[in-house]
Amino acid sequence: MADFRQAFGTEQTITITGLATLANAGTATSDAIDNTTNLYDEVVIEIKVGGTAAATAWCDARIVASIDGGTDYSVWTTPYLILPAIDMSVDNPVYHARFIPPARWKLMVKNNTGAVLDVGAASYQGVYYTGI
Repeated sequence: MADFRQAFGTEQTITITGLATLANAGTATSDAIDNTTNLYDEVVIEIKVGGTAAATAWCDARIVASIDGGTDYSVWTTPYLILPAIDMSVDNPVYHARFIPPARWKLMVKNNTGAVLDVGAASYQGVYYTGI
């Protein structure tokens, strides 16, 4: 019987236009990410945001999915996955989450800080299992 171990793909930038200047109550959506070639079993996502730190400030993040070849995606109110809130009580937090990706997906981030963001970037790394 084969043993399996985790292996990791190369970190990939997520293109999410407007995240670094996102207004309060605004939502930024990434370009689509296609997992039908890489077939990652899981994805580790990293989101870096910044702005005015406040005890009651946060950003929301969600993954929306498409199963029809990338024509239609779920929306903010009916996402594939709601990620835990990003705590903005500290300056420039770096946030990580791990999830099982659908065939095609996008990242959405909503600013609930009360101010405009001045930092915004995202990336992901695929996780797959390999026999040893």
